[in-house]
Amino acid sequence: MKNLKTLFILLFFSYQFCNSQELKLNKINLNLGSSFFRNIHYTHTNTPVFIASYDRRLNTDDVFFSAGLNISHQQWLINDPNQIALSDTIDQFLNRTSLGLRLLLNYRTSKRLKLFSGIRASYNIWGLLDNHKNKVEPLSPDVAAIRIGWRTLVSLLGAADFDPNIREQIAVNKFGLQVIPIAANYAFSKNFGVNVELALFGPYYFSAGISYDF
Repeated sequence: MKNLKTLFILLFFSYQFCNSQELKLNKINLNLGSSFFRNIHYTHTNTPVFIASYDRRLNTDDVFFSAGLNISHQQWLINDPNQIALSDTIDQFLNRTSLGLRLLLNYRTSKRLKLFSGIRASYNIWGLLDNHKNKVEPLSPDVAAIRIGWRTLVSLLGAADFDPNIREQIAVNKFGLQVIPIAANYAFSKNFGVNVELALFGPYYFSAGISYDF
């Protein structure tokens, strides 16, 4: 009888251990995404958005919240006619590193497929170099806001087109809020899967990549 009781206890804890191992609380995503610089009048080339994220599951229900960190980086080569100078070209090299915190609502549709939605709050670090790879000093947000306000007023009065330059745009785009209306993760093994995201606002509007659950 004592042996049966001991066996029952061992089986019970083994079952609990296996269940805890089945439930993966952490997820790492490595993605490539697409984005663009806001002013379409500039001709430019760009790299994909490189994205890394870590999310932690917050509850054990089938529908659950997760929260985590999301970092992205992208570079552009831009021709800005507002920055032209004598005996110089108008090429400028722009990069953005976006540091984000995100909260996701995950809802399971099948054993392998999970959908999720959420929001991401970010702080953007911009870098701007001229065609000689010299750092271009940023404007203060106050000065940039005044200049953009003036250009907007002039544009509304019909005196000129609204065309803020790059230094003004990046000075007022330090903080961001991204909305992820729909995204999906498909698991093809216990630990590995693929994911896609559609998003509103920057730093990316579409991304796809691999995920690792542990």
